[in-house]
Amino acid sequence: MTSISAVPIVDTSASMTQYGFVAQTVICTKAFLSFMEPGDRIGLVSYDRISKKDYPTGAGNQLAVVDQALTVTRDAALAVGRLQFEGSATAIGEGIVEARKLLDNASLPKACVLLTDGEHNSGIHPRDVLPGYPVMTCAMGGASDQRLLQEIADSTSGNYFYAPRAADMMRVYNQIYATSASARLLVNSFHDISQNDYRLIPAELVETAQGAKLSAVWSTSGVTHTTGSPSGNQLSVTLVDPDFVTTNIRPTIVGDGFVIYNLSKNQLKTGRWFIQLEFAGSAQIPAINVTGGAFRLDAASKTGSGFELILPKTIEVGRKLSMDLKLPADLDSYAAFYMLQIPSVKKQGGSSEASLSEGEGAIIETFRGVIRHETSKFMPEFVINTPGSYTLQVDIEGKLKNGEGFQQSELRTMLAMT
Repeated sequence: MTSISAVPIVDTSASMTQYGFVAQTVICTKAFLSFMEPGDRIGLVSYDRISKKDYPTGAGNQLAVVDQALTVTRDAALAVGRLQFEGSATAIGEGIVEARKLLDNASLPKACVLLTDGEHNSGIHPRDVLPGYPVMTCAMGGASDQRLLQEIADSTSGNYFYAPRAADMMRVYNQIYATSASARLLVNSFHDISQNDYRLIPAELVETAQGAKLSAVWSTSGVTHTTGSPSGNQLSVTLVDPDFVTTNIRPTIVGDGFVIYNLSKNQLKTGRWFIQLEFAGSAQIPAINVTGGAFRLDAASKTGSGFELILPKTIEVGRKLSMDLKLPADLDSYAAFYMLQIPSVKKQGGSSEASLSEGEGAIIETFRGVIRHETSKFMPEFVINTPGSYTLQVDIEGKLKNGEGFQQSELRTMLAMT
């Protein structure tokens, strides 16, 4: 795989605490930085009234190169844990300027990941300091300036995402990592797990890949990891191979609120693997949410057998939501599913499942359903009635003509405007 350069730019204003984004931001940013492979180059920037380079520490503006022992990713995760979310303003432009000091002279491919729950209200305007490489943006909650973040992403050939709830953040980070690292995102699934509950998350792996990365990221660092039978506030995360045998493979990285398995080519076996989750829980923590992620690491993965989700970046209110899929030519059979998060409106007919949830400053409706094979279109159709961010995830499972299993997940956000 080609080495990448990546810098998260984290909003540390006090509103992040007010709206409940801090715990998940810390856990998910740690996990994202821990995804990085030896040879990748990373940094960390935070901003509120002013901006700050939080990693690497010390003088100079050089990114840290991930080493074989992964001490650099561990040190970067520790730096995330030291962030203080107490700032009195949101100086988005200052954060971009600080990240550019690290990234402007770095080799391609490179990108920064801009997170904020608010509006730019201090310092230089972001439009005046945008780089010539991608800024991936994530608007968090209903108080965020979604139009500005979509504009920043579009102006830099980045991608705009919306996380209406803190719990949605890791799905965004998973998609950003897959896009930046040219890895194929196989699994990007969200699970509510209650006390003494159990989940199996399937992942189709192939021996021809260069490697694979499987992860579980959960909602509180108060729950610790084990590979044995869990008790109390423990979550067991293990891997099950295609023979349905629980492996003795140990996680590569165990962090506060996440585990990551990096599988080498020699460890791969073609077929359906599972991320196996078992949660014990307690009266203090009776339930958690977990985001499961799986990536195929292969330099050719973006030009090989994968589907392309085509969705407009912006749309006018009053128009129908249009989507198309470009499916791989060697896909023999498949089942396709969608999940659509929209600003709260009444359900617009059809047989899909809709649920209402309240995030940190955002009320959303979630629709789930199937995509018709003959048209690759929604069932039912949706009319955009409300301004705001619409996040669509499409998951496809099937078989290739050579008999191998196929799996892919894609996440996109579209901004509806009047």
